[in-house]
Amino acid sequence: MRRFLSLLLAALILLPLGAGAVFDSSVPEEVAVSLESALSSALEGRGELDVSFSLFGRESVEEGGVLLTVTADYGGEEYALEGFGEDDAAALESLGESLGALLYYEKSLFSDHDERLEYVYDDSLSMMRTRTTRLGQRFTARDDNGRIRGVLLVSDHYSEYDGLEALYARDLVPGLRLERESSWTWNIDYAISLPVTYNHYVSLSLGNTSLFYPVTPILSAVYMYDSSLGSAFYGGIGVSTRFPLSHLFSTSFSMIEEGAITASASLLLGYASSAFSVEGTYSVSYEHRLLPHFTWRVGYARLPGGRHALTMGIGGDL
Repeated sequence: MRRFLSLLLAALILLPLGAGAVFDSSVPEEVAVSLESALSSALEGRGELDVSFSLFGRESVEEGGVLLTVTADYGGEEYALEGFGEDDAAALESLGESLGALLYYEKSLFSDHDERLEYVYDDSLSMMRTRTTRLGQRFTARDDNGRIRGVLLVSDHYSEYDGLEALYARDLVPGLRLERESSWTWNIDYAISLPVTYNHYVSLSLGNTSLFYPVTPILSAVYMYDSSLGSAFYGGIGVSTRFPLSHLFSTSFSMIEEGAITASASLLLGYASSAFSVEGTYSVSYEHRLLPHFTWRVGYARLPGGRHALTMGIGGDL
C-alpha cells in the first residue's frame, strides 16, 4: 500500500498542474503552482503552449536575498529563468515575471491574421504597415477569445511600421489581431447656458478621423430654444482635434490613459426669429472613453449668439 501511494504521488508530480504546464520532481509544489499561474496569465486569450519545467534550484545570496532558477522547455528549445527577491515569496514572484517576459513576444502565440499588433511597450504601439492604412484609421484589438483588448488609431507612418495610439486599452499584448473599424464618430451634446436660464441647446455631430488626421472634419445639426427668442435651428461644418492625456502622464489610471482634451470650432447657418443668420461656435472639453466604442465628455462652449455654456455629452464610433 505504501509503495502504491509513493508511485501515485510521483505520478501526480509529473502530471501537468494545468493546461500546458509539466513539472519534474525537482520543482516544489508551491513553485509549480506559482509558475502554472504565471503561465496561465501569459497565455490568456493568446493560444496554447506546452511548457516543461525542470532543474529547479534555490540559492541564498551572500549579499542577502534568494535566487531561484528553473529551466523552461518549449518548442524544442530550453530557456533558463531566474527570479531574485529579498525572500522566497518575492523571488517566486520575480520568477513568474521572468516567464511572462519570455513569452511576451513568443511568435507562436501571435495571431495569423494579416493585421495584428506587433509591438507593445508602455504607450508605444505599432503594426506592420500596409498600403491601405490611412492616418486616423481605427482598429479594434481582439484576443483569441474574442475579447476586445483595445481600440487603436493609426497616428504615424514609418517605412515598415504604423505607429498606433490607444484610445482604449485593456491588457494589450503583442500578437493580438486587429480588425478595421469605421472611421466615423458621433456625438450628442447638451448645453446649460451661463448664467443659468430657461434655455436648451442640443447638438448632433458626425466626424471622420481618417480624412485629414489629426484634424477631424465634422458635420453638425443644432436645436436651440431661448425663453425670449423661441426656437432656432442650425446646421454647418467644422473641425475638431484631441490631445491624449497619456502624452503628458504615464499611468494606467483610466481617466488619464483613456482621457483626452478635445477642441472644436464650427460655422453654422441657422434660422431663428424669422431670419437666417451665420454663427460661429467653439468648445473645449475633457473626453473619456468609458467603453470600447462609447465616450462621455464635459466642457465649455460658446453657443450661437455669443452665449457661454457648460456642456455634457456622449459619443462613440459608428
